[in-house]
Amino acid sequence: MEELENSHWWFVGRRKLINSLINRNFDGFAIDILEIGCGTGGNLEMLSHYGSVTGIEMNVYALGSAAASLNESSPVILRQGFAPHNLNLLDGAKFDLICMLDVLEHIPEDIESLLVVKDLLKPGGKAIWTVPSYQWLWSAHDDFNHHKRRYTKRKLKQDLVSCGFQIDGAGYFNSFLFPIAAVARMLQKLLHVKTSKGVKMPNWMINKILKTIFSSERFISQRSLFPFGLSIWALANEGRPTSKL
Repeated sequence: MEELENSHWWFVGRRKLINSLINRNFDGFAIDILEIGCGTGGNLEMLSHYGSVTGIEMNVYALGSAAASLNESSPVILRQGFAPHNLNLLDGAKFDLICMLDVLEHIPEDIESLLVVKDLLKPGGKAIWTVPSYQWLWSAHDDFNHHKRRYTKRKLKQDLVSCGFQIDGAGYFNSFLFPIAAVARMLQKLLHVKTSKGVKMPNWMINKILKTIFSSERFISQRSLFPFGLSIWALANEGRPTSKL
């Protein structure tokens, strides 16, 4: 992640989608933001354009990498912690926006984590999640990344509603490349491929092409128009119907 987050097509495309969602749902800046599972800090600079950011990460190396990526004037506070039991936040801390970007699928206590997020939102506050889609797409990649589950849009929305959230929007993304990836996953299963070396940086030209394709999706996916995709996003508030989508 430290090597890939700033330039790999997938990370860049997801960041542009999140940026678009924030732009459409917050009138101004100077909001209080929490990113749970900030990893090596690839999203912190983008999020800091909107206000003060607190990043929570359980991995010590990733936390150090995130800290090294920040400049001295950055409005970002980093803390070691994890959801749902030890976020290591100040008592009474509340946020306008909470992000869990490809984090929820790693946590055994997913419902408990959603309830914690809801409790940390200010009145009218919103949260954004991204998760991988479809359990039938499970592969060695999921094992390598220690995933606990994959989702459907319906399942994710059901979980959010059961925790008391008001859904502002949800949809699939990484859809243009879905047919190719789905075939590749099926072939892996047929060939009994059981190991993965994780995500690697492709050739610069391929990376540029894929970045252009994936990034262009944000104008469609944030309107919830894709019927399928390799990933799912959801935006919800703490219980009040304040959507701008």
